[in-house]
Amino acid sequence: MMLNTYLTFQRVILLIHYLIYPLSLVLSPVFTFVKKRRQFETALAVSSFKGSGRHASHCFHVSSEGELEQALPLIQYFLDQGNLIELVYTSDSVSRKCDLLSKQYENLNVLRMPLLSFPRISFRRWVTAKKLFMCRYDFFSELMLYGSRKDVEFTLLSASLKGKRLSGFKKVFTRDLYRCFDYIIAASEVEKENFLNLSSDYNVTAFEFRLLQIASRLDASEDKFLEKDSLYNFFEILKSRDVKTNLIIGSSWEVELNIFKDQRLVEKIRAGELLVVIAPHSLSKESLLSLTKVFNELAPSLSLVNANDVREYREGEVYLNSTPGVLLESYSLFGHVLVGGGHGRSIHSVLEPYLAGSRVYCGPKVFRSTEFDFIKKESPNDVVVIENLEEISSSIADYNRELELEKRSSLINLYKSRFTEIMERF
Repeated sequence: MMLNTYLTFQRVILLIHYLIYPLSLVLSPVFTFVKKRRQFETALAVSSFKGSGRHASHCFHVSSEGELEQALPLIQYFLDQGNLIELVYTSDSVSRKCDLLSKQYENLNVLRMPLLSFPRISFRRWVTAKKLFMCRYDFFSELMLYGSRKDVEFTLLSASLKGKRLSGFKKVFTRDLYRCFDYIIAASEVEKENFLNLSSDYNVTAFEFRLLQIASRLDASEDKFLEKDSLYNFFEILKSRDVKTNLIIGSSWEVELNIFKDQRLVEKIRAGELLVVIAPHSLSKESLLSLTKVFNELAPSLSLVNANDVREYREGEVYLNSTPGVLLESYSLFGHVLVGGGHGRSIHSVLEPYLAGSRVYCGPKVFRSTEFDFIKKESPNDVVVIENLEEISSSIADYNRELELEKRSSLINLYKSRFTEIMERF
């Protein structure tokens, strides 16, 4: 059998993990992050289906909310079929949603990935499923070595090589990494080609699972609006306008407020030709106060009004919507969406506003976003990179919204059909 350099590396890492465990016990009282991580991993009671002599059909590992969104259509499909399912997650940022799922479904068993509590708590001793799904990037030793066993079917979801420059040993190492998987489901057709260029031996297809989750939430938008009583007037104002005269900065950071240096944009807001909403990425009190201060400095001729407090629309007002859990659904009320993050580390989700029917704008930091590639292929004119936020008004253009909504609806239906085919495989 051919030597897999990647698996050899993972076996060494696992051995080191065993050796440093006593050290982590010593460091736990000294270093806060070590203590918090250990507490996080051990806060939930660890129980395996093995204890009752049962075995799960599938096991999933996710690290972030984005990864959970990718895997959720499969997880819920199998759970609704009555299958026993195992879910392992790494980050506390996704713990609320994962723990909520475990309360909803008695046939779901959840584990917080043991990194610092290993080997006292071990994924390999806990897991029972012989079909393991991973999402994206976090290739932990226990997961990779278990998934690579001959009796385990190993699938990678939302796979991407975007931004990776591979040559020499790094290319060999990466090729061996992905050879561990029996099936690779790439995040886009572009990524599928990237994998096949790395090795024509890969069993790879392309599918954007998150598209189905977004579509499902958009279908339930009106129910979500009704849940938020404090935003009733805000939503009614948006609905009363031509949707193409509404613009929102979704997942906004302070840097995106530089659009208010564009005097043509400001004049359109003052004249009532354009309604602008800011939906901040960070909802902490400190962040909101800082964002408000920056807005007042950049746009002294405009008024920033909390979306919960608005009673009627007034020209020259900009709305601040800091209510969590409604951004995705609210995209359906905007013809134009500037997605935040593109002038910082990386853009946030552009697929959400795209499927809602919006024309999408973002900063140049798109190198990590497979969603950007997806939209660029489907509707190249309706995702626009804004290099200079102070000149955004020159890029805000009219578009055939009815045609785009029809096209995007057909795309969703196509993916629903393809999802059924993929499920038959698993």
